[in-house]
Amino acid sequence: MKRIASVLLLSLWSSAFAQTKLPCSQTTYFKIIDGIFYGSILDVTAEAYIYVPAKFPNPAEYKEFGQPYTMTCSGFKATSKMGTFTLTGNVQQNFQRLISYWREGHPDRTNYVPGKIDLAFEGDFVYESIREDWYQDRLALQLKNGKLVISYEPYAGVLRDVVVGYRINGAALKPAFFEGKISPIPHDQNDIVELYVKGQHAQFSYIKVDFKNKGITIKHNTPFPAK
Repeated sequence: MKRIASVLLLSLWSSAFAQTKLPCSQTTYFKIIDGIFYGSILDVTAEAYIYVPAKFPNPAEYKEFGQPYTMTCSGFKATSKMGTFTLTGNVQQNFQRLISYWREGHPDRTNYVPGKIDLAFEGDFVYESIREDWYQDRLALQLKNGKLVISYEPYAGVLRDVVVGYRINGAALKPAFFEGKISPIPHDQNDIVELYVKGQHAQFSYIKVDFKNKGITIKHNTPFPAK
């Protein structure tokens, strides 16, 4: 009886973490999960944010898929599971498929910005009951003209505890964001760039942008290296 129960439990556990093969959709974005929610509400690192065209009588909409999945299309393959998200293919093009968990501006009235992902974020309403006077502090990463660029939008200055370090091709760790200051990331189109993020408001802990082998990897719960 105990053995039957153990087999059943293992079967349920395996099915819970089995990856779903999603049909290809070239209009899919991949929403990086806020570190606050990872492990408590969602166990995937990036939700699939899939555009569904209008079909009478239903209007067009985006649907979110928050279970482990794979999606293979011409030009990219996305895999999201507990702790890790990978996106293979042309890095410049596929970076534009990434979106942050939080919208730009007022969360009820604005849209996501493709190709701009938050390294760290904090936002809230001054008047929560009526959802007015939204403010946000945002530390974001973009790929502009083949170069990784960090931008900082401070409001309350709550992201000063955030630290971002980078290494190129396995070399020594250097600061990309430290004590509220941004340092450029001097890489070229054949480099492997790794960024580590830590701090109370970090959205994830690790991102690798592999220009050489054409891939992007994002992880939660990766320790910040000492050097």
